[in-house]
Amino acid sequence: MSVSVLLHRARQAPARYALAGAAALAAVLVYLPALRNDFVDWDDNIYVFENIPIRILNAAFFRWAFTNFDAANWHPLTWISHALDYAVWGLDPAGHHLTNIILHGVNTFAVTVLVMRLGDAARRGMPSGADDASAGRRVLIAAGATGALFGLHPLHVESVAWIAERKDLLCALFFLLSILSYLRFAGAASSRTGAGAPFRDRHYLRSLLYGSLALMSKPMAVSLPVVLLILDGYPLNRITSRASLAGRLGEKIPFALLSAAVSLLTVLAQKKVIVDVQSVERSERLLVSAKSLVLYLAYTVFPVGLIPYYQYPYPRDISVLFWDYAAPVALVITGTAAAVLAARRHPLWPALWGYYVVTLFPVLGVVQVGAQSMADRYFYLPGIAPLLAAGLGASVLYERVRSATGSLRTAGISLAAAALLVLAPLSVLTVRQIAVWNNTLVLWSTVKRHDPNVHLAYVYTGLTYLRQGRYDDAVSELSTAIRLNEVHTSAHNFLGVAYYKMGRLDDAIEKYRYACYLDPRYVQAHLNLGLAYFKRGDIEDAIREYETALSLDPDYAKAQYNLGLAYERQGRLPEAVSAYRTALSLNPYFEEARDGLLRTGGGR
Repeated sequence: MSVSVLLHRARQAPARYALAGAAALAAVLVYLPALRNDFVDWDDNIYVFENIPIRILNAAFFRWAFTNFDAANWHPLTWISHALDYAVWGLDPAGHHLTNIILHGVNTFAVTVLVMRLGDAARRGMPSGADDASAGRRVLIAAGATGALFGLHPLHVESVAWIAERKDLLCALFFLLSILSYLRFAGAASSRTGAGAPFRDRHYLRSLLYGSLALMSKPMAVSLPVVLLILDGYPLNRITSRASLAGRLGEKIPFALLSAAVSLLTVLAQKKVIVDVQSVERSERLLVSAKSLVLYLAYTVFPVGLIPYYQYPYPRDISVLFWDYAAPVALVITGTAAAVLAARRHPLWPALWGYYVVTLFPVLGVVQVGAQSMADRYFYLPGIAPLLAAGLGASVLYERVRSATGSLRTAGISLAAAALLVLAPLSVLTVRQIAVWNNTLVLWSTVKRHDPNVHLAYVYTGLTYLRQGRYDDAVSELSTAIRLNEVHTSAHNFLGVAYYKMGRLDDAIEKYRYACYLDPRYVQAHLNLGLAYFKRGDIEDAIREYETALSLDPDYAKAQYNLGLAYERQGRLPEAVSAYRTALSLNPYFEEARDGLLRTGGGR
């Protein structure tokens, strides 16, 4: 590459970063309405407003962050992020939303820069004498369009407007930074010799560090080593023979080992939520995966009807004989074949398709986690591929208009008009989708309107009514949830809480017992059963349930406190003092436990 070209690109750098900054700023501005949103009763409680450990940044917290599997994930960096937010904002949801919005803006900036760097790498592989100025314009247009689409697309609302999805944003940030560092490493690789050279390169080590941080934010980053290998193929052109392939694979070993370790931790963490699909044929799971692959692309083009919860298809009829499965399978096969056939002349398309499939694979349902076949938040990183394809389309439009008219001005006006026609409606849809996440009742009312058979919508609506003291409404919602899914343990437990609050102790005990029967390790149900026994005067039964809860979760401060109350009722004051002290050590903010110590003489 000539010195003049290098100088030209150096002069372009401020404009490039300004373009990335403009895309990021647009994303931040469109998402500002999320600042009016509240927490939602769907994981926000687990991550923030009922999460006691994040309230004190001390050694015990960091030990907890790196060793616990709460929320069925191992993601210590996510816990640390929420703890930092709590230290700054407390339980003001606007502050937590602001952090998400800023992270999305930074990610939009990173995506725009990444497309520029990928475009530069592709240009290095162009024949000498190619129109450098024209190619440079195409790269900038593709990058700007991709960044704007990424920042403003409604499919990303779930990842940004849902506080609990902080993990998505953090994972994407470090995933993108890892790729950017890897591109720097690969760009200078030709000047290095020796088998161990990559592991002494600061850009390679930085890429590995960022990859580790991505994995510590969300396990979805396990696809990173394969993504880097795809980039080695195109646009980096670092795989030209079997020997070079072996070298590239060797570079990915540390990334692969980290991904394998986090995959194992994730399986351990998600034992309770991995759906039992042993009775479901593998072919049926593949049909569901193909349908999800196509639906995400359809929503990319036409993002209308997005909902927070897409009902899991099992055990509904799944067959390739049904058009809604046959058509996606045909499209996936056709698309894959076309990408393979185009590999020699147009390696971009198999690279885009490969990235899209590989990054989506962990959440496609081959091993089904949770109760959803797909979710908008799963599209956050994989969506870069189809959005980049759209960005390339914008660059082609610009060049064709310029070629046909011979006018840069006309081409620029045409591009601006096309951008307005696309980005303005997307922004409106995004703002509307942000409003769906305004609060729990709005969220689940939206789900019910789209599909009244989603039992979780009634569970969380009932839980919200419980918090508001609307116990009759809570009973109605939770009873509907149980009618739709008789074995949902939380629905039985929450219904028991509603009965308890209404003074119907026998009904409450019946529901708590059934919840414990369905899941003997359901800690909250054992605690609630103990509370009901205590209120009814069955102190020994209450102690038994509290002890069971503590055997399942020794760090459960509330169970320790209630055990202290039961001992105090029986006059066993030394044991009550011990229980209160333990509760207070687990939760220094537990004022009731402090009062119990004073009451029993243990606070002197």
